[in-house]
This record gives sequence, structure tokens and C-alpha cells, in this order.
Amino acid sequence: MIPVQAHLFLNHVPIVGLMFGLVFLVIGMRRSSAPTFLTGLRILVAIGLITVLVAVSGLVSASRLEGVAWLDASAVSKHQFAGILTLAVHLSVATASAFVLFESSRTGGAVTPRVRKAVVALAVGALGMGLWTAELGGTIRHTELGDPAHQGQTSNRDVRVHGDKRAR
Repeated sequence: MIPVQAHLFLNHVPIVGLMFGLVFLVIGMRRSSAPTFLTGLRILVAIGLITVLVAVSGLVSASRLEGVAWLDASAVSKHQFAGILTLAVHLSVATASAFVLFESSRTGGAVTPRVRKAVVALAVGALGMGLWTAELGGTIRHTELGDPAHQGQTSNRDVRVHGDKRAR
């Protein structure tokens, strides 16, 4: 169960990290502070790497939990698809941020306003993707968040699984 627990713990980090990164980016833009903006870029690079861990733990978790009675396979499939798209977007943001960091180190820290705005727009898009994926993941664990047609069904917190025995 370690990959499942790791995924449930780690999946919050990219969302919170992107929010912190965006705060640094926006403050850096507003105050024309290159060091603050560059800190935001470093955060985005780190979040891209952490997102890889989240995606890997999610894929391992899905395979480990395959066939579990309380788990909605359709919801897992949607969450997996969204997670893979989110991974691609987060890695794109991390790569763009790393490229801007590299270029700024060559130019003495200067980042043009157009590039700053583009990075912020990419980070906002990545945050949106992450929130969408998180919402889909939340409906797996919290069935009350999902489709009203499925409400009233037994949720996973009502069923405890101990080996092959199920107790209510």
C-alpha cells in the first residue's frame, strides 16, 4: 500500500507548489524584482520534478488497486488520463522555466516582460490542469463529490478491507 499512500500524500504538493510559484512570479513582476521572479521559476522546476513522482505513484497505485470492489474503474481511468495530461503540462512549464532560468543566467538575470507573462500564463494553465486532475481524483475517494446518480452507493470509507474480508 506504500505507493497508494505516497500518491495520496504527494498529490497535494504540485497544487500548493504551483500556487507558491505563482505568488513569487506575480510579486516578481509587480515589483520588477528579478530575484523574486527567478525564485518562482525555480519553484516551477521543482514542482515539475515532484509531479513525475506523483504520476508514477498514481500509475503504480492504479495497478495495485485494480479489481478492488469499491473502486470505480471508470473514475480511475478518467483520473489517470487527466493525470498524464497534467504531467505533460507540468513538465512543459518546468522545462520552459528551466530554459528561462538558463537564459537569464547568461544575460545577467534579465527576463523580458513578454517571457514573464508567458511563464505566468503557462503556470496558471498548469494549476488549472492540476485542479481538474485533483477534482477527478477526489471523486474516486469521496464519492459524494461525484455524479449525483452515484450518490447513495457505498463509499470506500464505509467499507474496510482486511485481506479478503470486508466489514461494514
